[in-house]
Amino acid sequence: MRTNIVFDDLTISDFCRVTLDGNQLHNPEFMKENGKLAIVPGMLPFTYAVNLARSFLLDANIIEVYFSSFLSSHNPLDIEIKENISNPLERIISANSNGQDIFSNKKDYTRLLRTDEPIKDVMIGGSNLELKLTKEQLKRFSELIKSEDDYISRFLFAIAYSSFALLKSLTEPQNQKETDISREFNESDSLPVYSSLRIYIPDGIKRINPAKCIRYRTNLDKEGKRGIFFKIMCEQNNLIYYADYKLNIIPRKIIMRMAKPLQN
Repeated sequence: MRTNIVFDDLTISDFCRVTLDGNQLHNPEFMKENGKLAIVPGMLPFTYAVNLARSFLLDANIIEVYFSSFLSSHNPLDIEIKENISNPLERIISANSNGQDIFSNKKDYTRLLRTDEPIKDVMIGGSNLELKLTKEQLKRFSELIKSEDDYISRFLFAIAYSSFALLKSLTEPQNQKETDISREFNESDSLPVYSSLRIYIPDGIKRINPAKCIRYRTNLDKEGKRGIFFKIMCEQNNLIYYADYKLNIIPRKIIMRMAKPLQN
């Protein structure tokens, strides 16, 4: 399967609104004032692409995604889903913009896979956050990723919503470890940028009830000098998924230099 998509300013703004992503780098008006195009939230092309592979997603129990570069608003993105010819239990996802696959790096590529290896969910310590849902949020999210399946789109929303849980750990830390990492971000005027996500679905995709909160149990830690490791469990009555996120600590001024200038 292959499709081409352009994420415009309205789509980006609406996606940030429904997922509560307040990062100014995704704000078209703020970026315009600075002569730049808005940077597309990584969760937007990711969830859009995974939705295209929804028939295989129902059988998958691991999602791996690797982010290699920023995608700017109004830039065409060519998304392709294909079977790995050496492994029929794997689907490869690529997303090319200006000749570069934003979903791969030198070593790894984005994929959905089915494995028979036992998946264990382990969470030690950390923080807890309960987030409310609204039908409007879920409906608009489904429209933005062009999903016609509420079952799948609500699951993908729960993944996209985790970005807000991450930001909460930094803006409203609940323990000393989060406080120390938050202070480092503030002192260096840096932002967390996704490097990779590994998402585990132990018992199949669960149906999400929009009338109930989603609970995120999180654990934030440093990884080397310029990285953070974010472990998260998403629950609503039962475990929906758990995941390991790796992020880079990048100064805001460097990200702004990397952002593409406004088009004439």
